[in-house]
Amino acid sequence: MDNCSLFCLCGRTALITGAAGGIGEATAKTLSEQGANLVLVDIKEDKLSEISNNIKSKYNNKVDTICCDLSKEEVKQLFSKAEKQAGKIDILVNNAGLFKSDDWNTGTNESYLHLAMKINFEAQFILCQDAAKSMAKYKFGRIINVASIGAFIGGYKFACYCASKSAILGLIKSLALEYSKHGITVNCVAPGVIDTPMINILTDEEKEINRSMVPVGRLGNPQDIANMIAFLASNESEYITGQTMHVNGGMLMY
Repeated sequence: MDNCSLFCLCGRTALITGAAGGIGEATAKTLSEQGANLVLVDIKEDKLSEISNNIKSKYNNKVDTICCDLSKEEVKQLFSKAEKQAGKIDILVNNAGLFKSDDWNTGTNESYLHLAMKINFEAQFILCQDAAKSMAKYKFGRIINVASIGAFIGGYKFACYCASKSAILGLIKSLALEYSKHGITVNCVAPGVIDTPMINILTDEEKEINRSMVPVGRLGNPQDIANMIAFLASNESEYITGQTMHVNGGMLMY
């Protein structure tokens, strides 16, 4: 495609979960710009349709949508359903996530932990497993999971969220070891604090505290994450696997 400006994904099909959210929408548009066909997944059906129509009106790409609650049993049929609609899936972007604060002094904490693990980790585990098996047949695949800076630094009243995101780190290393021989790379993107509606549970003061901790002087935006995902989805990233790519404006350095 003439409009490819970063990494050409022409002829590839990407499955993106959480596609109706800020990072998911930016990723869908960015991968589309690079020529990828899409399968967009979210629980918000109306927003999915809106994003799909916008992309199809701007780019000459095939876009399918699937409304799915990743906390339910239906997640086990999601990948096969996507393949039936779109054919071979080359790129899996596990972006969907649940972000809310918890309180160890209430009786609701345990139920939230189970829900956070289901959406933030178990759904990724299931989709990774299905994707790896399918991609291995074609000797090519890109699996990209979205974790969080919280998996590395924790978060006040965010124990459940941070724990669920931490589980992803071991998953991608194990899958990278197992499936590299099949031409599949498995990596993780760990965003810092990204300015999306998801962080509106934070007060303005809390947002400003987070911003003040970022050396580049601003919160991240969805496009910052989408650009990294586009790179990891491309042929140019073929020698990178089992890695966590930190996109946080210097908030965390190694």
